[in-house]
Amino acid sequence: MKKSFFILSMLLFGVMLATYTSCEEDPVEACEQDEICEGEPEVTLCCTDGEDCYWTYNGDSYPDTDAGVNSLYDNLGCASSKKSASYDQEKNEIIIKLLALRDRVIEKSQR
Repeated sequence: MKKSFFILSMLLFGVMLATYTSCEEDPVEACEQDEICEGEPEVTLCCTDGEDCYWTYNGDSYPDTDAGVNSLYDNLGCASSKKSASYDQEKNEIIIKLLALRDRVIEKSQR
């Protein structure tokens, strides 16, 4: 009787363990494209579970870091000359668009 109870409890434990480990969900990757600069290729942002994000523009990938976003901005065709008086204002407006895109994609990837 004790042996049967032990075997049955081990079997039940094994089933519970298998059920627990098999319920893991695959990460959800969400991507979205937006035309940040008129007449230029679209910028794509993909995020997995709201954390791991990366930008793609014109075939190049950029990490979702401050340096990556600045590098992406520098490669966008809508960037004016750094000597322009409105350079900082234009840069801020475009970065705000990029960050709004990131917020939308992060929200989608967390569903």
